[in-house]
Amino acid sequence: MKHYRSLKNLFVRQSTLNDISGILSWDMATFMPLESRSQRVNQMRTLNEYKQQIFKEIKKHELFKKIDK
Repeated sequence: MKHYRSLKNLFVRQSTLNDISGILSWDMATFMPLESRSQRVNQMRTLNEYKQQIFKEIKKHELFKKIDK
């Protein structure tokens, strides 16, 4: 059960990051000052790095293999 909760918490974090990324993408697609685009790109890059870290953590701890059926 411990591994299931860990995996679930990581997917909750991943989902939240996806939500934030969607908002930033929408913001970038709408009218925004050109000076803000580079900052937005950096923010999105940082979010993607966090999402990659989550999947690396899942793989490192082999959480899918440890889940009871």
